[in-house]
Amino acid sequence: DANLAPSRRVAFLDPDEAAVDDALADTRTLAQKRLDALVAIAKGSLRADAGDVSGTAVTMLVSIDAAALVSGIGAATIFGVDEPISAGAARRLACEAKILPVVLGGASQPLDLGRERRLFTEAQRVAMAIRDGGCVWPGCQEPPGRCQAAHLEPWFPAGRTDLVNGVLLCPFHHRRFDRDGWSMRFEDGVPYLIPPPWVDPAGTPRRAGRVSAPAPL
Repeated sequence: DANLAPSRRVAFLDPDEAAVDDALADTRTLAQKRLDALVAIAKGSLRADAGDVSGTAVTMLVSIDAAALVSGIGAATIFGVDEPISAGAARRLACEAKILPVVLGGASQPLDLGRERRLFTEAQRVAMAIRDGGCVWPGCQEPPGRCQAAHLEPWFPAGRTDLVNGVLLCPFHHRRFDRDGWSMRFEDGVPYLIPPPWVDPAGTPRRAGRVSAPAPL
C-alpha cells in the first residue's frame, strides 16, 4: 500500500474541464502498479542488509552553512524537515545515526565523473536527493529512497555521469522519460520537462521538480 499510495490519489474533475495533461496521467493497470511495487520492495530488501554490523540504522542529511559549522552558532536543516533546528539539536537527534554533513560553500567530494563510469555514485545520489527532493516528474511524490538516478542525456553514446546530467525519477517515470521521447532542461536551477511531439507539437515546457517552501523570516 505504501508503494502504491502515491499513484492512488483521489481526484474530482469537472466534466467541463479540459482533459488531464498527459504528463500527469498514470496509464498503468493495477497489476502493473503492483508489479512495480513488488520490484521496489525487493530492491529495498536487498539494500537493507549490506553486511554492516556497526548498528547504523539511519542516514541523516544535515545541511549547514560553513560559518555556522565552524562557530557552532546558527541553524541547521535536516533533509525532509521544513523547520530549521540548531546544530546541537541535530547532533542529539542523530546520536545513533549516520551523519552526512552537507557544507554549503566548502570543498566537497568530486561529483562529476564524466565518461569513466555509467552509474551515479552514492555521493551524487545524496546531492540529487538534497537538490531534487524525490522524483522530479510533475505531480509525483515518490521520495528519494524509491527513485533512480537518471541520465538526462543517455550515457550511451555520449552522455556524461555528471550531477548536471542527472535527476531523480521513480522507476515508472524513468521508463516514460527514456522510452516515450521526453527530455528535460534546467533554467536557473529549475527543471523543465519537454514533451515529445506526439503529446505537444509545440513542445511547451512543463515545470518539474518539487516547489520549495519559502524560507522562514
